[in-house]
Amino acid sequence: MFLKDIAGYEEVLKLNINVYQLERSNLEDEDKTQSEDEQITAACLLHRSMGSFTDTLNINMCENHILYIKDMDLYCKAYAC
Repeated sequence: MFLKDIAGYEEVLKLNINVYQLERSNLEDEDKTQSEDEQITAACLLHRSMGSFTDTLNINMCENHILYIKDMDLYCKAYAC
């Protein structure tokens, strides 16, 4: 699924579709080198639906794959801007 095609899928499925991607992120000073344990995983919003429909589908995009996000609270604890 390409991001440019999502609006068409929303119309066919009658669902709002939000697309996220998980990224390792430093929320502290970016000049400091942090180990992987000191980094957090944050969700980066790739596509936000215009919200035309009642129901919303949240999906994760990873390389050429998409995954359904059942519970946003379990999916991530932080969001990247």
